[in-house]
Amino acid sequence: MSATKGNGPDDANDRPAKKNTDNTTNFIAKTPTIGTFPKRRNTIIAEVLSRILNGEFLTGMEAVFIASTTRLSSPIHTLRKNGWPIKSDEKEVGTNDGRVTEISSYYLDPATIGLAFENGAHEFCQSVKEARAKLRKKAPEAKAKATKRNADRAAAKFNPNQGDLFSEDGYA
Repeated sequence: MSATKGNGPDDANDRPAKKNTDNTTNFIAKTPTIGTFPKRRNTIIAEVLSRILNGEFLTGMEAVFIASTTRLSSPIHTLRKNGWPIKSDEKEVGTNDGRVTEISSYYLDPATIGLAFENGAHEFCQSVKEARAKLRKKAPEAKAKATKRNADRAAAKFNPNQGDLFSEDGYA
């Protein structure tokens, strides 16, 4: 039984394309929809939504600096799950170490943004801006706590009997 079933990778190229019998295009405009606004306004999810509602195209690297997160895909996933039709485009970027890599840029289309602003997005964005600014005032205190915790953790792991590879006598 060496006959193929016609479902291999090359078999699709041997079949004729399906004909568009109703003479319409596949790019029919859909009526825009919006999701629900997050209840908590001081979260990364709320900030990401606020920024894309204001027409920003967000990438993971931008999220590090504007929202203090290295995982932009997580809030995007949550927003999509809550009904926001967030779109993404992939683009190639050159890196500092000489590679070319693909990144995603997330955004909302203008019709969705317009509908959102008709349904309270302005108030939402303003309240997110205020809540995140209030939260950011606590950053110096949070950084000091993190520094102390890391120092305590390092001290607990320190072994005085373990030598230092980089000092003259093998000990610091």
